[in-house]
Amino acid sequence: MDESHLTPVQALSCTNDQLDYLFHHLILPSKLPGHNDTLASNEEFLIDFVIQSLTRFGELSGEDDNVVTNHCISLLENTQDARDSNLYLDSRSVQNSFKRLSEQADAASMYHITEQNAGLIIQRLESSYSFETFELSPTNRAAMATKGRLIREFPATATEVYAKDFNNSCFQEVLVKALVKMSRQAVAEMQPKVRKAQQMHNEDRDTTDPRIVTELLTSFLRGAGTPTEIKAVQKRTREEVSWNNSRDAWTRSPLWLLLRVGLQLTMVRHPRGSQELYKRFMVFMIAQALQLACEKSSSSEVIHLMMAKISGRLCKLGDIEDGPWLHVIKDIVSSASRNLKERWINIQQRHEQPLDLGVLAEFKFEDHTDFSLPELDTFLATIPHRQQLSATKEFKAKPIALALDPFTLPGVNGSVNNDNISFELAAVEAWVENNLSTWLEHHLDSDQSCHGLNTLLEHYHISAERWYTGRPERMSKMLLTIGEIWVAIDKMAVYHNPLMLKYRNEIPREVFSDLLVHSNKDMERLHRLEEYLDDSSGKLKLSALLSYGQRLSFAVEYFRKSPKLQEKKYQIERSAQIDRDKKLQQFRKLKSKYDDIMKKYADMQCEKVLQVEHDVEYYVHTKSKCARCALPAKAKKLKFSPHEWPLPADELEAQTNTFLYTFKPTTEISKRCTAHALQRFMSRTWLCENGETPNQAIASQSECPEYMSLGEFKALAVLPYGYRLQWMNILTQLAMPTVDFNKPETALFLLQMMLQAGPFDEDEPTRHAHTRPTEVKFGSQILKYLNENVSRVQENWESYTSLCSFTCLATRLLALADKSLSTQILELIEKCREISYKWVMHLLCKVQDIEHRTQREEFLEAAVHIALVCIETFNSEGDHFEQVLADEQQAAILLEISIIVHNRADFQQLQGDALYGIMLDRYKITMHRSLPILVNEITSKRSSCLDIAIKRRWPDFAREGEWSLISDHWVTEITGNLQVHVSLLTGQFLVNGSPVSRLPQKYETHQEYQKLFGSATMEVMPSNLPVF
Repeated sequence: MDESHLTPVQALSCTNDQLDYLFHHLILPSKLPGHNDTLASNEEFLIDFVIQSLTRFGELSGEDDNVVTNHCISLLENTQDARDSNLYLDSRSVQNSFKRLSEQADAASMYHITEQNAGLIIQRLESSYSFETFELSPTNRAAMATKGRLIREFPATATEVYAKDFNNSCFQEVLVKALVKMSRQAVAEMQPKVRKAQQMHNEDRDTTDPRIVTELLTSFLRGAGTPTEIKAVQKRTREEVSWNNSRDAWTRSPLWLLLRVGLQLTMVRHPRGSQELYKRFMVFMIAQALQLACEKSSSSEVIHLMMAKISGRLCKLGDIEDGPWLHVIKDIVSSASRNLKERWINIQQRHEQPLDLGVLAEFKFEDHTDFSLPELDTFLATIPHRQQLSATKEFKAKPIALALDPFTLPGVNGSVNNDNISFELAAVEAWVENNLSTWLEHHLDSDQSCHGLNTLLEHYHISAERWYTGRPERMSKMLLTIGEIWVAIDKMAVYHNPLMLKYRNEIPREVFSDLLVHSNKDMERLHRLEEYLDDSSGKLKLSALLSYGQRLSFAVEYFRKSPKLQEKKYQIERSAQIDRDKKLQQFRKLKSKYDDIMKKYADMQCEKVLQVEHDVEYYVHTKSKCARCALPAKAKKLKFSPHEWPLPADELEAQTNTFLYTFKPTTEISKRCTAHALQRFMSRTWLCENGETPNQAIASQSECPEYMSLGEFKALAVLPYGYRLQWMNILTQLAMPTVDFNKPETALFLLQMMLQAGPFDEDEPTRHAHTRPTEVKFGSQILKYLNENVSRVQENWESYTSLCSFTCLATRLLALADKSLSTQILELIEKCREISYKWVMHLLCKVQDIEHRTQREEFLEAAVHIALVCIETFNSEGDHFEQVLADEQQAAILLEISIIVHNRADFQQLQGDALYGIMLDRYKITMHRSLPILVNEITSKRSSCLDIAIKRRWPDFAREGEWSLISDHWVTEITGNLQVHVSLLTGQFLVNGSPVSRLPQKYETHQEYQKLFGSATMEVMPSNLPVF
């Protein structure tokens, strides 16, 4: 760098922490410290840096600019001299600054009233003195909530005091004492408040309200002076609050704001100054900081951000007059740019790999293409010596808790790594549905049964909520199951404690209208649950939850009848009183120590050191080495944490809290009272039963996806509107479709509409939302158009999403429609089954001829999706379900498709799909419901459905023995040298312990397999060849 451009800032020594402080508060980068970095050394360095930048800027500017900068330097020097080593105002220093104001014309002084978060500027006028006050740091809320920059005006107040009054020694003495005390002593009433333990506490981590200065001090000054016109400047300030693992958050320095306000006001108001001069100086000062960062070898990010800041400010200045100050900025930025370029070149050179191309000339390719693989040679040599595979080998079925004792509460395995968690949860749900009421009758007298039910509820909820998240139907089943368990607990609690009959249960019945319910039986269960919660006995009951601290509340009534709780309250208060007495003693000791230190501070004199320079003796006061100046900081370090009384002051509230301490609230489920976080237009909560109106759909056309036409978007958005009209809307679309049934969005809308329970109806379990399909005439029309739509798509397998929608509508219609239509609906469902089965077989055959991996995977994925649709055709209830599975051919389709799904499906990918994740859940529940029926048909009635299913997958299969059940869901049979195992629950098909048509899971999950084949499934078949 040119010697002529060396600046005084270069001679300013600083530490890395001080440079970081300068960078963070001047530049305000996106990454900020998470803790308060205010230190006396940092603030002293900031003032020195600004003063030296002003000095150099004045030297490089014209005469007029130099006069203004000298005036600013005088202002900042007065500010610096008035502070002690602890960042507070010093009484002697403030008195000296007042003296300089009296002696110098146009003099000004600026003060940082630290503890009041306020700034004060005193300026000498012709015959008076101007006092201007303003707030420094804004509140945390204003800093964080404001979008963009905060627009603020400075100063907030302005008062003129006549010169004769200001120069009065008594006036100055009082003013000095007031300013020093305001600087050092915080006022509790000015601190923001927060509520903790039902009491208001000071929040000392937020900024202080400056009214002690802007209002109280101003009022005092106006008693001796007069208000004057405020000549304010407007600043658009950037503020941040950064808080990370620390007690106090990082906020932008109030001192830095004070300096900027003082400089801007001085430069704008001076006869020779201007707003442009202030902006030019700010650019110059940042350039000085950049030069300092380069000399300290700061990180490249710091240097780059400073350069970007300088560039932005120069662009805002626009066309500016050339001058020496601008050349200095240009040289500093150019030097920094060269520095960054050199760093980047060094980084590239350090990471550049040397290429020795001369080695290729000596490379012998023949030596590297002839491989020796001794392990492969050994393997090939062992083939003739293989032994014949034994006929059978031990098989260990992984246990699943499916067969639950009707008279014993079930347990829940809460492990999310449990592969069979969905079946175990389904078993618990089935037990609650079929056995809970009987169990309750036999255990109503037991004191421990209520605790057992509560344990079941908590464990079930933890496991189900974790597993069912994102699964709307299963989450609905969870809430219905939890509701029934809660009813059982409530009945048992009322039986043992009749006092509870006086109180409402406080569970809003309306939230259950959001549940997605498929079967007629579940709708009846939901109806019974809501009737119990409605409690329409006509008696006026008290609130058990919302009557906190009231005389007739449940907690207070229970407390009065419980000597145990009364003794517990006495122990709590006794222990709290002992703690409070100890705290009071501690406070008195600290208060005495604090008073001693401050008395010592008042009695001492500051230490001064005699120095001699050029034969002149003078005394120098060094604040950092002065024993007296260190005393206020020592006193401030004395900390005292307040004691909080553990119980409220109100006696009834204290009794309530004692009750709550003893009986902890159970696991919270209120956040899961809706079935799913639905998208717009699909959402119909109990607060908005009809959903969004057609006008809202029209007004939201801008949200239409690119792949969907506007007409289809409007039709789809309006489809769910009106819970009483929804089945009419479905019928209209079936007859004259304006939506695309082959899109997953349409299928999801239809599922939401046909399953969401809707508002409660006292008379009918089907509720108002689903009453219309129960009418014979309407049901016949739905059935007619469903038949037409299924026939329309039966020859095009690519319309499998349409078939999915029609199949779901048909199974739901079977649960709702009049019994006279059941036979026709079952025929339609069988037709859907035949179509989907034919499509699955067609795609599996087609896959055999496809060599391209991506296309092969697409066809397999479609085959799995259609297989799930085929399984959905079995999703009926009661006699219909048993009737279908009693047919060997139909049961064979279910078993064969389940084997295909198990062997071909990527379950992780399916669970991430919005539509087919739901179909996968339905597949698992259908298999769980069919298990006892299939076991009975195959092992007891000797049905050949399983033989048919296996022979379709393995043509060489010929059963020799009988199927026998070896666990809850595994059946086995031995044919020749082969032992066959089939899981009737999961569709897993094993021969001699290995999968048919698929490698064992340990092979497919092996790292090397995934490297070679990715997610592809290898075709394998059973073999009698010898093995090792």
